[in-house]
Amino acid sequence: MFVRLSTRNPRLTAPHLRAEWADGSRVCTRTIRGSLIRNGLIGRTAAKKPFLTNNQRIKRLKWAKRCQGTMSGNDWNEVIFSDESKIDLHPSHPVPIRRPIGQSRYHPKYTAKTIKHRGGSIMVWGAIWANGKRVLVKVDGTLTSQKYVQILERHLLPIMGPNDIFQQDGAPAHTSHLFKSFMEENGVALLPEWPAQSPDLNIIENMWVELKKRVKDQNPRTVGDLWLAAEKAFYEIPDNFIKNLFESIERRIECCVRRKGHPTRF
Repeated sequence: MFVRLSTRNPRLTAPHLRAEWADGSRVCTRTIRGSLIRNGLIGRTAAKKPFLTNNQRIKRLKWAKRCQGTMSGNDWNEVIFSDESKIDLHPSHPVPIRRPIGQSRYHPKYTAKTIKHRGGSIMVWGAIWANGKRVLVKVDGTLTSQKYVQILERHLLPIMGPNDIFQQDGAPAHTSHLFKSFMEENGVALLPEWPAQSPDLNIIENMWVELKKRVKDQNPRTVGDLWLAAEKAFYEIPDNFIKNLFESIERRIECCVRRKGHPTRF
């Protein structure tokens, strides 16, 4: 009974399952947990994925199927993947500790110290090419359509190839009339109809994860140091790392189709 209840609703805790079982029997939560574990239902932390409406899921599926029919591995090598990301000076991470039985979890020795507003942060915009070429720009304040166009004009256009296709998500600054006019005037080809809520399909997201790991290892002390650390780390990421990301695109799309548009493992 507990296995069936937990399978139907995996969010139910042992006390919840005990309350759901309304046959009048008295069963302790430890017995319930043991029963679930013996049947392979182990407590886990749910993976964090963007919420998708049914319409967004359908659009993801249609986009992925269209890409399967029109894009090959070599075609994806012509795409420039781009995005923005925020980098915190003191990011919040779970801190594993070992605490003896009976010791207070609130003793200073066993607590993780937090900093208000995480000590400051920076916003960056970046883009990557299949051959390892890349660009990283610090964004001051909110990314408006005017700032976005300036970034593209100064940092993207001068190094774009004639066959490059530009990818971006649907953020407001990316869809303004100013941006559209700018791209048309400069003859920049866009990867069409990028689906909303799809960071798992944008390979630059993995670049941000690697970047933040490397920035953390440098232990910057100020926001100024944070930008220097981020810039240094971004350009030190091996070209082969980016090559592997581009090679994963077709697998991501295949996984999206197989999952019928639902979030993938990427």
